[in-house]
Amino acid sequence: MSNNKHQLKLVTLPAENLREPSEKVKFPLSRDFQRLLAEMLRICRKSKGVGIAAPQVGVNLQVVIINLEHLKVPPFPLINPKIQKYSAKKLLLEEGCLSVPGKFAKVERAEKVDVVAYDPKGKKLEFKADGFLAHVIQHEVDHINGMLFVDRLSKAERDELTKEFYG
Repeated sequence: MSNNKHQLKLVTLPAENLREPSEKVKFPLSRDFQRLLAEMLRICRKSKGVGIAAPQVGVNLQVVIINLEHLKVPPFPLINPKIQKYSAKKLLLEEGCLSVPGKFAKVERAEKVDVVAYDPKGKKLEFKADGFLAHVIQHEVDHINGMLFVDRLSKAERDELTKEFYG
């Protein structure tokens, strides 16, 4: 990444990198990586997103930012996040995606998840999330695994939501 602060842009379908798994981040983090985090948060806020994953700005690294500022939660990055455990109980919530603009659908996901990730200093984080936060984390972790929320829908729903992106 160069010093051009606004080099990164939001990537939308049909961008192929959205379908590719991301690489693990290696520590210690570089200055470029710190810029990547800042740029991801800028794009997420500008787009009014509740989360963003690095592939959504064209960088296939395992990093996501959860942005629930509207719920009075400061935004936080999760580096190399893994979901260790999913609850059997599910929650059906409407989802959208910055990379599939203007499209929404109800998606069933685990109500609770156990997450392991790292912060930007390389400190291991282990926590439980439930409800909306769990939903957002699962959505963002899907991104670093090359999956979009539309992939969790029936083929007919997915085709309907994505047809305009594929012409």
